[in-house]
Amino acid sequence: ADKADRDPNTLDLFVTMTDKQRFAFANKISRLPEASYLAKGQANTSYDAFAEQIAKDLLNNDKQKVYLPFLEKVGFKNLLDPV
Repeated sequence: ADKADRDPNTLDLFVTMTDKQRFAFANKISRLPEASYLAKGQANTSYDAFAEQIAKDLLNNDKQKVYLPFLEKVGFKNLLDPV
């Protein structure tokens, strides 16, 4: 979506992480039963395939938002949250 189309009140919550972090968290999230509904196609067949899907989704601003609650659950501290 174009920047102009976005709601100006929406905070840009995109979290950047290293590839190593991305794959580590994707791996953990792939094993959460409550995240399983997000598995699409091949990702339904194995944790590894699901982890790959998540790692790819984490690079996408819109898709990443879906995973934020799960990221926090597996120990990722959102840098925007006050400590």
